[in-house]
Amino acid sequence: MSLDLNLWHGIAFAAMAGVWLVAAWIDWRGRRALPAAFADARRFHLSGELWWMGPLLFVLGPALFIPMLLLIPVQAHDALVVVLLALFMGGLCPAMGVSLMRAVFRSDSAGLVGYTAWGQAAFVAWPEIKRIAFSTRSDALRFEGGAHPVYVSVQLQQWPDFVAEIERRLPHLPLPAELLTHSRLRQHSDEIAFQGHWQGMYDQAGHTFWISALLAGASLVWLDPYLPALGLAALSGVVMALYPLLHRLRHPSRNPSTGLGDFVQGVGGFISFMLATDAYRLHAEHLGGEEGLEGSLIVVIIVQLLATSVLVMAALILAAKWRWPQRFARRRMFDEDRSKS
Repeated sequence: MSLDLNLWHGIAFAAMAGVWLVAAWIDWRGRRALPAAFADARRFHLSGELWWMGPLLFVLGPALFIPMLLLIPVQAHDALVVVLLALFMGGLCPAMGVSLMRAVFRSDSAGLVGYTAWGQAAFVAWPEIKRIAFSTRSDALRFEGGAHPVYVSVQLQQWPDFVAEIERRLPHLPLPAELLTHSRLRQHSDEIAFQGHWQGMYDQAGHTFWISALLAGASLVWLDPYLPALGLAALSGVVMALYPLLHRLRHPSRNPSTGLGDFVQGVGGFISFMLATDAYRLHAEHLGGEEGLEGSLIVVIIVQLLATSVLVMAALILAAKWRWPQRFARRRMFDEDRSKS
């Protein structure tokens, strides 16, 4: 079987390589700026569950994209979609995988080594740290006071040891209330990450609503809506919102465990994805079939349908927050009777 390669294949491979080079440069630049470790340095590694996402991302993205790129003819009208897939699946996925596999957090007498919001290794001295808080999604601790915030994932193999290390190094700074001595979350960082994911969704629902509304509105400039497809996309948004809503509206004792919750949400995500796929197929058939669509039009269809789906999901969450504000307050993140931080 011969491979029919052209300029667009080369551009796609160049886009992949460009992401790898940029990621490698960011990593090299961050690590080069780190001070040498002191003799009392302690190193903390990601938990196995999170670490194993690294090899999966590193292999899965290119393994899906490269054969597709080599076997499917790419023409000029497909270029935009192919380049976007190259940037994400071929470039960003393996770069994120390498980052997860190499992630190491360090503490010594000089300070703390974590990562910036962009994934670059960064150092902050203990005297510079003025505040310790959770990140927006509560999947990391944010240490503020240096040139930029430094983040440390909560999903560490030695999570209780890390919390004790921070208390020893920074006795004058209060920890978030979820990590106080009496809290069970000092031992269960996976629950912090799980609950924090949903709390971040609740807290950012307003921003999500307006961004998706802007994208949906902008897509109407280039593409007239097709109501059956939009209806399926909206139904996809309803399915996406079901678990986040039920998770907080039900009594905590009736909510599934973290692992079961991940499974239930995964099933909901799969159903939502299939509905969105059917919506795309309907719209493509309405326009004469996918074969005749230009790449830019395919992107606009996808943006319009995804924006509609996310818009509906965010609107349902905002409506629930308006109707039951106490149920979605951050103080309800972990325990019904936990006092405010």
